[in-house]
Amino acid sequence: MKKVFFYCQHLLGIGHVTRSLSIVNELALEFDVTYVQGGPPVPLKPLPSVRVVQLDPLLMREADSSLYDPNGARSPEEIFARRALVLEELAAEGFDAGVIELYPFGRKKFGPEVQALLKAARAKNSEFRAACSVRDILVEKNDSAKRNQKIAATVREFFQAVWVHSDPNLILFSDTFSETSLIADRLSYTGFVAEPTKPAAAMRAPKIVLSLGGGSVGEELFRAAAKTVAHFNDFQFLFVSGPYTPPALLEDLKRELAPYGSRVAFSGLLPNFEQVLAESRLSLSMAGYNTVMNLLNTRTPGLVLTYDANGEQLMRASLLESRGYLGVLRPEDLSPERLQARMEAALSSSYPAALPDLKGALNSRLAMRALLSEK
Repeated sequence: MKKVFFYCQHLLGIGHVTRSLSIVNELALEFDVTYVQGGPPVPLKPLPSVRVVQLDPLLMREADSSLYDPNGARSPEEIFARRALVLEELAAEGFDAGVIELYPFGRKKFGPEVQALLKAARAKNSEFRAACSVRDILVEKNDSAKRNQKIAATVREFFQAVWVHSDPNLILFSDTFSETSLIADRLSYTGFVAEPTKPAAAMRAPKIVLSLGGGSVGEELFRAAAKTVAHFNDFQFLFVSGPYTPPALLEDLKRELAPYGSRVAFSGLLPNFEQVLAESRLSLSMAGYNTVMNLLNTRTPGLVLTYDANGEQLMRASLLESRGYLGVLRPEDLSPERLQARMEAALSSSYPAALPDLKGALNSRLAMRALLSEK
């Protein structure tokens, strides 16, 4: 069985981990997989057959993009030095292939670490192959032309494949990466990464699911939705929080919504989240890649609020809205009256018959098989 490692460094939420683990679990059906995680541990785990290497974690401050130790004890330089030793030992095991999530299209500060890992893996096995796993839309940068040329050069030096997790009939990689022509011989589209498609329940329950993904942003959505509970007497509301949801927010909402009794429930991350969606009439959520895929995969009517620190979520959500797959909430929609109206409209809407390609995990496994068969 061929040996493959998958490197993922998450910095703010858990979206990159969620997508990576979907691919890791699919790869594990055919390969001996080691999952290397560079952010703090999260309540998401791969299949039991996957070995996990947890690096000393680093996170990024949103205000100035500086790295820091979430445990508060050491400098980033000290942590990088410790991580280098672990990755050097890992590469010495002799892998047939490695997958790097996002870099070099992002995670620039981790470039020296990733390049050292790939060089060491190739030094151990001259036939080692490397693939980059990257989502559909990149975060825009001011120096895009010059920056993208450097990225393309890095791809050509270190990677034999770039897997874009998108359906090109909906979103092209060239929409946010101007130098796609320089790496066209290595680039392929896998389709969006989602779980195996869940058939919608024959009769959905009168339930509205509210979720914030990792929970680090989106408090305003939960608070706005709480104001609408009184207007949907026939519905149960389920608030699904993430590992980074502020506890004070949940306590406030539980007090505010206590008079509604069993019509309102609260939960942490659900391992069967898609099944819950498939049985529900409506979803209100943030617009991260993975949550949007959950909605598509279950054909659940959804209203999404974008995180606008970059344009990635708004671009994707707007394209999907134009095709009738979901509705995008603007800040002005969060007043009780407007949100109620948007929810009522979504509950009465019809869903498109055809879905985008959602077989990104499966196609990544097939792409790895093809990559390893190349001479």
